[in-house]
Amino acid sequence: MSTQVSKEDRLLAALSYPFWPLAFLIMNLSPVLRRQPFVRYHAFQAFFLGMSLWLGMILLGTVADFLGRFLWPIGLLYYLVHKVLGLGALLITAWSSYKAWKGEKHTLPCRLSEWTRLFSEQIPAEEPTPGSRTTTRDLVERLPGESSSLTTGSTPDHHGDPPA
Repeated sequence: MSTQVSKEDRLLAALSYPFWPLAFLIMNLSPVLRRQPFVRYHAFQAFFLGMSLWLGMILLGTVADFLGRFLWPIGLLYYLVHKVLGLGALLITAWSSYKAWKGEKHTLPCRLSEWTRLFSEQIPAEEPTPGSRTTTRDLVERLPGESSSLTTGSTPDHHGDPPA
């Protein structure tokens, strides 16, 4: 890997797999995280992985429920397949989290990585302005709408006294 990824970015990328809906929402709403290509890549990949697993389980359950009304062994077969696929989904999620924690951009099968690259590269990474930091600590240290006068210690006087 040619560039170093910060520990905060690796942690956010690793947590995006088990918490994919929340991570995808936060990544899209945060202007700071949108500039982090590593976090953006893993948030999109986690979203596509989570959605495909979720929709796959819904489709499998619907088909098994429909066929199980006519053939009772389908219900037993569905139970076994559901447990094996659930374990597989857990292992894929854990493996992807581990790879993200190690700082790697890994690929997933079934065109998930192609979709990830397509969508994660659509949002251009903004160039940081001189003097600004590019780490995700900006989320905590610099809040939107916060002026520099509040950080210097001067606070406005709000005692309800009319101006003199």
